Order: sequence, then structure tokens, then C-alpha cells
Amino acid sequence: MRLQFELTDVQNYGFNLLKKQLGMATKKEVFNTALVLLGWVINQLKEGRKIYSIDEKEQHVKELAMPALENLKGD
Repeated sequence: MRLQFELTDVQNYGFNLLKKQLGMATKKEVFNTALVLLGWVINQLKEGRKIYSIDEKEQHVKELAMPALENLKGD
């Protein structure tokens, strides 16, 4: 199956930046990695867990907030 996307210049730049930061050769690798991560996040939230980022130095905790994930609240 082939899947095509139209990206804005800004989105394309961001995608290429992610590819470079992750040391990946293709956008397909970035996309597949993102799908795995999103799937993991969804599973964690469905199990009643929350996703946090922790700044250990400053002892600051921030919960992941994504509008798309709000749709999971009823599951």
C-alpha cells in the first residue's frame, strides 16, 4: 500500500529536522517511529495512565497535552 501526504514547507522542514535529529535515513522511518510512539501513548492512556515529562534538575513535571488525545477520555 502506498500512502502520500502533502506537507507545507514548514511541516516538511520539521519532518526533515526530525529525521536528522534521529539519525534516520528516510521519512518512512520517522513516520513508522512516530506511529509506534503514538500507539504506545494511546495504550498507556487507555490503561488509565498519564504521560509526563520530568525536568529532574528543576523538579518540574509537565503532563502531555494533545487535543487529539482528548478523544480517548470516553474509552
